[in-house]
Amino acid sequence: MKIKCFIAVLFALLCSVKASAWNGDIGSAEHMSPTSLDYNNVSYAASVADEACVAAFLQEDIKPVYLDSLDVSDDWQRKLYIKTNALGWGLLITNLSLEVDLARHWTFALPVYFSGWDYFSPTVKFRTLSFQPEVRYHFKETDGWFVGAHFGLTYFNLAVDGEYRLQDRDGDTPAIGGGVAVGYRKSLTKDKRLKMEFSIGGGVYDVHYDRFRNKPNGFLVDTKDKLYIGPDQASVTISYSFNLSKKGGEKK
Repeated sequence: MKIKCFIAVLFALLCSVKASAWNGDIGSAEHMSPTSLDYNNVSYAASVADEACVAAFLQEDIKPVYLDSLDVSDDWQRKLYIKTNALGWGLLITNLSLEVDLARHWTFALPVYFSGWDYFSPTVKFRTLSFQPEVRYHFKETDGWFVGAHFGLTYFNLAVDGEYRLQDRDGDTPAIGGGVAVGYRKSLTKDKRLKMEFSIGGGVYDVHYDRFRNKPNGFLVDTKDKLYIGPDQASVTISYSFNLSKKGGEKK
């Protein structure tokens, strides 16, 4: 593009000099001086050069690529989704998730799960504090199938009325890992703000935990380290969306 502009400027100046010579403003080479140029022609040459440079810039196809990279369009709107997992509530685990559009087909979700109580008995419990941030790719812009990759961090205290109670080591060593998921999202209302979502996923986690006798103040039996490979996500989620931008991706 710089070469095109240089050629355009040089050509315009040559035209100016030629026009001045044609009008008799320039004599022989030895009498040529800066004051002998017709400055009207020079001004005209500059305007021609400017137009040539603009034309050269537009020919570089920079504008379409730039707009595509920002996902700017007439109908796309950035959204924030507030979500909760019905399956979690079925297990008496409170949960809330926020999901935000990153680009036309990409979103970032951050679900948080918490349970701090027993299931009607001190020997049956699933106490947890869990985070599972996930980046998702949606094959369609609004509804349909998506895939995701997530990181997981979970504190846990688990007992199922058996001989042992399992708890993350010393109560401060969460299971850490990550995995992948697949899901489907569908609108429930005409304005597409209320949605239902189904997802399932699996992952790999490094788990360090203590085993206690499953009774009140049960003593420590042993400590184990395991690599968990298996399901780590299951959800039937209800969400409601809010627009974060006007159509075309501009902020409100």
